[in-house]
Amino acid sequence: MHSCLFQFRCWALVSALQARRSTFILRNFFPLHHDAAIIFVHVAFGIGATISPALLALAEHTIGWVAYPLLTALIMFSLATFSFTLPLRATMPKSSHEHMSSSIPFELWLFCVIAVLYALCEATFSNWAVIFLREAKGLPEPTAGFGLSVFWFALTVGRFAASVLARRIGAEKIYLALPLLMILAFLLLPMVSGALPLLLCFSLAGLGCSAFFPLNVSLAMRYFPQHAATTGGLMSAFVMLGIGFASYGIAPLRAYFPLEQIYAFSALYPLSALLIAIRLVRKLSPSMAFYSS
Repeated sequence: MHSCLFQFRCWALVSALQARRSTFILRNFFPLHHDAAIIFVHVAFGIGATISPALLALAEHTIGWVAYPLLTALIMFSLATFSFTLPLRATMPKSSHEHMSSSIPFELWLFCVIAVLYALCEATFSNWAVIFLREAKGLPEPTAGFGLSVFWFALTVGRFAASVLARRIGAEKIYLALPLLMILAFLLLPMVSGALPLLLCFSLAGLGCSAFFPLNVSLAMRYFPQHAATTGGLMSAFVMLGIGFASYGIAPLRAYFPLEQIYAFSALYPLSALLIAIRLVRKLSPSMAFYSS
């Protein structure tokens, strides 16, 4: 048990460091399209999260449990080594003491609050999906497990679609539309019954969660470029906070409220995120395209 906790803490630390550097690097390699670039990288994360259980099950019956992480580490090291041979050039911003500030702006902290609210939504959908479908809705275990797969598949597809649409209709419009899908999913899930309607609701939840966090990171970096190097790490830290609360905080609530009521109450998370996001976009967006159209 202690070994698992230690491994999880190491994973969280590595994830935070990786997110901090990858988002900063993407912004400098793709300064004109960093919204789509960040979303597309999260598409790759989603694909990895979707296929990793199948790969792990395959490895368990072929190369063994211990060999799987070692082989993964070897592949990652090989890819990292190969990347040094690529002719990649980034336009790194010059630091200016006139524009640098040691303190983090209040609006950037609001983006961090949105990250926590998003994590509460995603973890409530994903971590409790199987239990919700089995205990609250009475679906068989294979169908309940398939509901979780539907959620992750829709999340990955939604991120891919958003990476394309962000360049055409603007990142802000997608950013403000996605919480509406999460709100609708939270409200519909306690009301509907039957396998197909519930699976459709979880696909709606996946679409709502899909690109919201990547866009939250991207817009925060766009509005506060002088803090771009720290934005990724901040977002990862606050997402971990929200995931931890949703994963372990819902269990005690089940002693007082049924899971269906908890899901319905959870609609306040994306609603709060939407209200804060509207305030931020209205204040910081230079084009104001969403409100003038």
